[in-house]
Amino acid sequence: MSDTTVASVAVGLWLHQRFDYAIPPSMRGVLLPGMRVLVPFGPRRVTGYVVAVKGESDFKGKLRDVVELLDESPAFNEELLGLLQWAAEYYLVPLGELLRKSLPPSMHQADVRHVVVTELGREQAGGNKLLELLCARESVPFRTALNFATQGAIDALERQGLVATQRVLAAAQARPRMETFVDLCADISVGAIRGRVQRGIVEVLAEAGRPVAVTELRQRFPGLSGPLKALVEAGYVKTHEERSFRTLDSGYSVVDEDHTLNSEQEAAVEEIGVALGSGRYSPFLLHGVTGSGKTEVYMRLVELALARGLSTLVLVPEIALTPQLMARFEARFERRIAILHSALTPGERLDYWYQVASGSLPIVLGARSAIFAPVPNLGLIVVDEEHEGSFKQDVSPFYNARDLALTRASRLKCAVVLGSATPSLESWHNCKTGKIRLVTMRNRATARPLPDVALVDLRTQPFADSERLFSRQLADGIRETLARGEQTILFLNRKGFSQFMLCPRCGYVPSCDHCSVSLTYYKGARVLRCHYCQQEASAAQSCPVCGEESLKLVGAGTERVSETLAELFPSARFAQVDAASGARTNVPRILDQFRKGELDILVGTQMIAKGHDFPNVTLVGVLRADQGLSFPDVRAAERTFQLVTQVAGRAGRGSQPGRVVLQTFMPTHYSLVYAQRQDFVRFAEEELGVRQMRQLPPFSVFALFRFSGPDLVRLREAADVARGIMDGALRGLAGGGAVDFLGPGPAPIALVADRHRFQLLVKAPSRVVMQTLLRKAFNVLEGELRRHSSVQWSVDVDPLSVM
Repeated sequence: MSDTTVASVAVGLWLHQRFDYAIPPSMRGVLLPGMRVLVPFGPRRVTGYVVAVKGESDFKGKLRDVVELLDESPAFNEELLGLLQWAAEYYLVPLGELLRKSLPPSMHQADVRHVVVTELGREQAGGNKLLELLCARESVPFRTALNFATQGAIDALERQGLVATQRVLAAAQARPRMETFVDLCADISVGAIRGRVQRGIVEVLAEAGRPVAVTELRQRFPGLSGPLKALVEAGYVKTHEERSFRTLDSGYSVVDEDHTLNSEQEAAVEEIGVALGSGRYSPFLLHGVTGSGKTEVYMRLVELALARGLSTLVLVPEIALTPQLMARFEARFERRIAILHSALTPGERLDYWYQVASGSLPIVLGARSAIFAPVPNLGLIVVDEEHEGSFKQDVSPFYNARDLALTRASRLKCAVVLGSATPSLESWHNCKTGKIRLVTMRNRATARPLPDVALVDLRTQPFADSERLFSRQLADGIRETLARGEQTILFLNRKGFSQFMLCPRCGYVPSCDHCSVSLTYYKGARVLRCHYCQQEASAAQSCPVCGEESLKLVGAGTERVSETLAELFPSARFAQVDAASGARTNVPRILDQFRKGELDILVGTQMIAKGHDFPNVTLVGVLRADQGLSFPDVRAAERTFQLVTQVAGRAGRGSQPGRVVLQTFMPTHYSLVYAQRQDFVRFAEEELGVRQMRQLPPFSVFALFRFSGPDLVRLREAADVARGIMDGALRGLAGGGAVDFLGPGPAPIALVADRHRFQLLVKAPSRVVMQTLLRKAFNVLEGELRRHSSVQWSVDVDPLSVM
């Protein structure tokens, strides 16, 4: 038997099994691992992904054939397919689902239910709107049919034999953007050609010495079609089609930069550069203070990689950061960069994906999902701001792009650089245990020192406004900064106008009808909005419970800060940046205006806290530095230190010294004390001491089971079943004595979008123990929980949040 007669296929559905299909003779030797195929699956056809080809199957029945090959070459090379298989096993995600989500959405195909009319239905169509529609169109998608008849009516028509339903594969795959090019194919005299336009076309082609796009010619010769056709028929020119790719512009201006390295940058480039192309797995943590010039180190390393024939993948945490970083890379590398993130259109993502896979763009810059980019000959991976939680996917599949970067580099035996001024404690601990090599830059790239940081105790300091947002010290600082023509950043990690409304008489708080949270007040839109299900309600003028006519606004968001700022400094030019600002269009525009000096003050959430370089910013104000410390999370102190330190680092990056004002009601908390001193090492020592004493990550590992459903009783039953299965799997497990369970019980936010939420937290001493336990229990869990059809459940391996 041929050794390529069977394809092992992962289908793009939520199924962990792989299925064997017979490879038709016409596809043998052509069908390869990593290709997409169309396969029969029950009564329908679905897209599958070939994981392996082999000579025989363990399945004893008759194998069904692969229907169609969807790729001319593998969509996943061997290296990327191996990484995705590893990730699927580690994060307990069906491989087909992970493969599907790692591709551009326009490459997916969907199996769509259609309704078709039968001959009998055609004869009896008179008066029935749906049958008349079907007679005119032959078939329509089922969703369209529901506009003309209910599902019950359609089912009745099917039972009478008047219509039939069938599955049709709707190709969502974007067609290649093809462009026609024109080239000279004969040595001719321009003077011998009749017609002004024909002569002009030949002159342009002769001068260009290369094929010219028809779109370019049409701009110069509006009446192109006839003359071009005549030239083709005469054999003077020829046309051909080529795939055309969009060219994106970052939309972000870059001022001239000094690329001279200081001694610390030179040492970092030299130490890391030795690893490029060495054929060894070489992980580094580049710990550099804010403004130390980490981006310049990255770009020097990219230059070295290119010189050695290697490609580079650069991951950034926020889409808002991508245009600025892309502009800097564009200025240096002359459009050899692909940008990959979810804010691109499907066509843009597809264009970049093809160019990356072909090797024509050797530098890939993108957010979390770019870790799955099909980069050939990958020799360097950079994870900028590696501590950022946005590298962790917060919906299934719950992968962490930073951790996958380390895994991908390990499998490729290449260099990987994690960069941060405030590293994650996991990465710092890995340096201490020798798993990652530490490279340190203690000084800023310029001669400027780190900014002076003042802690303002809001318990005792006077305020400059009635809303008690601006201390007198911060307001005076803003006034002085404006007078000098310099810029200010104001940070508050909460959007909206007010956190919630409160009746001062009876204590009533407007809350979401579908979630167990209060509604946030947006004054500009005059609405109350839920940040979980996005429900909106009009803001009441009086209390619906006791009739109190004036409800109190409690807590402040960026919208309220902007309003108060306008009252205090009416002549100041300012803008607001938060999640409601529009990451694709408005945020890059606002950031560019601020960088050009067209704005005096930037108000924002964590979107402005890291990665940005604004040379004229000399004052940063953090309105509530302690805001995250009361959050019920084991990483609350770490996140607070990181966020405050990062936003403070935006000050004093140019020629003028910087100042930072941290307003807080908790001035003695160690995370803020060390943030004021900008002393990460001391903070890490203290926080790791606390974590070790409590056996919290990185001294243990977590897995979080989440359960949700509309019926609280059934939800609790399903969660208890899961706990029982985990208890059983724990028996006899080596190292299982150190495994702890917390729950199951209600999640901190117990209701979201009318679904109750329970969770079960598992803590294990090591990843080996955790993985062994999860794999031992998982198949049983899937089987038992399938009986609880109303309950949705998932498992998040290495969660960053337990909310």
